[in-house]
Amino acid sequence: MTSTARRAPWNLARCAQAATAVAAAADVFRAAAVRDHVLHATAASQHRSGLVSMVFVDLMTVAVVLVLTVANRTDPGSVPLLVLAEALMITAAVLLVLVIERVTMLQGFALGDTAPAARLGQA
Repeated sequence: MTSTARRAPWNLARCAQAATAVAAAADVFRAAAVRDHVLHATAASQHRSGLVSMVFVDLMTVAVVLVLTVANRTDPGSVPLLVLAEALMITAAVLLVLVIERVTMLQGFALGDTAPAARLGQA
């Protein structure tokens, strides 16, 4: 007799967690390779930093797909959970926009820009 009751997708959750951890570790190697290329620019360091960056992007893509698949398997009756997930997603998006703005501004200062980068609302 088979059960039609929905169960929590533990295997999928563990895969998403593992992919996120591996991607975070790969980001450390990516940052080190990019730093090495910036400090000692050679064709080999450029190739290495590009390769490590591509691996990182691939791992992050897998992690994102797995997380979005943990998100789509929620019970339709769990509205509070869905509202919380959406609120967290919006918060993460806003924080990402602010991080991108800050990093771009710091890059501009480091590269010697005389004027700060244009803000999002100003065109």
